[in-house]
Amino acid sequence: MDENMRNTLRRIHRVNRTLWLGIFSGVVILIVIAFFFYFGTFLDSPVVGIRHPLNQALMFLVFALLLLIMYVKRNYLQTEKIISRAQRRELSITAVDVTDLVSTFGNETNLLAKILIIMRRYYMVIWSAAELIVVVGFIQYVLTLSIRSFLIYGLVGTLSLVINFPRFSFVETMYYKLDLSETVSKENVR
Repeated sequence: MDENMRNTLRRIHRVNRTLWLGIFSGVVILIVIAFFFYFGTFLDSPVVGIRHPLNQALMFLVFALLLLIMYVKRNYLQTEKIISRAQRRELSITAVDVTDLVSTFGNETNLLAKILIIMRRYYMVIWSAAELIVVVGFIQYVLTLSIRSFLIYGLVGTLSLVINFPRFSFVETMYYKLDLSETVSKENVR
């Protein structure tokens, strides 16, 4: 991979990291607000009990979101599966950062551009589900005043985000699996 390609891919990947950081910041702010409520004793009595059906439904929702994260990570966010999906699907490449890749390095990078778009979509599903786990935990805390449940949900959501941090090595792996290095180098020589 030449330096121009690496810099372009890093610039595209920086958007993924910015999205991740925004979601992670929202989770941290929600955790801080929950501790502010807990230590400030602003909430004095629970709205529902711990055994209330609404509480049980929220717990089921969190479990379903956790299963969704694991399912997407295992079945969609694998290098071979993303490459095969990009080869089969017809995507319009409209994101500005990805269109710059195609315009700079030629049509040979169309598949790589599709891969980057698909990868971003799958990451957003995982990150949104992890954030929803913390949001549901916060709602449950406000209703039940059970800080332990919130801490568990907050830990699960935060760990799901940290584990699914967008690493640039994943993009490099995609690049080398496609073996675009020779094709792009020939285009740059012309």
